[in-house]
Amino acid sequence: MPSTHTESEVDVLIVGAGPSGLMLATWLSKINIKTRIIDKRGTKVFTGQADGVQVLTQGRIERFMIDAMYGFNGLTVDRAILPTSLSVSPDLAESHPITITLRHLSEEEATPTQVGAVPNGIFRSNVLADDEADAHAAASGTVGMEETVKAKYVVGCDGARSWVRKQLGITLDGDSADVYWGVLDVLVKTDFPDIRLKCTNRSSITPETIIAKAQAIMAPYKLEVPFVDWWTVYEVGQRLSATVTDERERVFIAGFNLGWKLAGVLKGQLSSKVLGTYQTERHKVAQELIDADYKLSRLFSGKGPQRFESHQVVSVGDARPWHIADRFVADGRFRVVIFAGDVRETSQMSLLGKVASYLDSPQGPLRIYTPSGADIDSVFEIITVISNPRTLVEPNAFPDILWPAKGQYGIRDYEKIYADDDTYLSGHGHIYEKLGIDPKLGCLVVVRPDQHVAMVCRVEEFVKLGAFFDAIMLKPVA
Repeated sequence: MPSTHTESEVDVLIVGAGPSGLMLATWLSKINIKTRIIDKRGTKVFTGQADGVQVLTQGRIERFMIDAMYGFNGLTVDRAILPTSLSVSPDLAESHPITITLRHLSEEEATPTQVGAVPNGIFRSNVLADDEADAHAAASGTVGMEETVKAKYVVGCDGARSWVRKQLGITLDGDSADVYWGVLDVLVKTDFPDIRLKCTNRSSITPETIIAKAQAIMAPYKLEVPFVDWWTVYEVGQRLSATVTDERERVFIAGFNLGWKLAGVLKGQLSSKVLGTYQTERHKVAQELIDADYKLSRLFSGKGPQRFESHQVVSVGDARPWHIADRFVADGRFRVVIFAGDVRETSQMSLLGKVASYLDSPQGPLRIYTPSGADIDSVFEIITVISNPRTLVEPNAFPDILWPAKGQYGIRDYEKIYADDDTYLSGHGHIYEKLGIDPKLGCLVVVRPDQHVAMVCRVEEFVKLGAFFDAIMLKPVA
């Protein structure tokens, strides 16, 4: 029996510290949401697992997110912890309606089962220096301890055999082929000319038979495998769950666009209705990924979901070139990008002035949804991109709201206005041309915190911005 039992509260509990869980945790820690992330493994995975991503690349991505989480608000992964029960109270008026029980595992329980003659789990002898802390992450003295966590939301990022998904009673629907792939991460000696290119090899269940099949495929070229770092076998299949959340929209299966929505709801900025869109969007993207995987498993081709397409622009204030998406910091804010067209034209500059006046008015979303006393760009950031050369217009010609005075000293923000123009060293970005925007008339684009396009309209339809945000935003509490 456990020697102790503890209780705690958290806004969001993430189950699973793979790439999906770490990305979500990074998002939430950046926006300072009270978050906890747990994983049943005693450590992160230090060797490749035939992910389709280079081993060092995968490790560095995860290292970056782990470091970022800690840097943002001290969040770390709690390892060697297994969830054992989950329930959601029917009374959603409770501040933390989800109850989840966790058990702290021993080192033996938290180490992946070794299958076959070749080890296929964690190797602690080749840990990089900056990963040493992760190799001993399971806290001593807590083995066998049980704890109860009360949460506002739970997100399952625990893989294809998700424990969270099973607690919700969600099944995976789809097909599996009578085809098995043997996969290895290995060091090889070969005279095959294109060995560094990606390739696949469908085979049997042991490393020896996989290697034998690879040698047969590559004949008459030679292939020697002096060291096998990891191997597995899996059945090719594409399955999709009918839903990704419980009926109360409190427990979710992880996806690409959930973090900013949870953060907005928890901060009281977004209506909880926004969470209902996660099902629709996630299901669509999951189907696209399955379609891509179907092609990938046969043709090594596939197309991912589309985002706001970034191209180079030039700061009107200091002539510095930027990729516009580099200005979209992952901080939970919406961006309204005003492609203002050619503001040398009096009519176009006048129209831009009307947009700015609306945004700065009591009826505009900036004034309605920005908390009193906060910087005017703390909820929405307005980015303006003109199509004419930057040297033909001065920042002072633009309305104040488009480059607002901020902070303690009321300093103007010069990083709000850009031109689609040539640069001294980086050439021309041609963002209007590449996005198919009329360089004379422009358009308005709403970009979500996850850099997906939420709305596009003509510049003269600027009142649609208010209607869009009224449908999803909550007014700040006085």
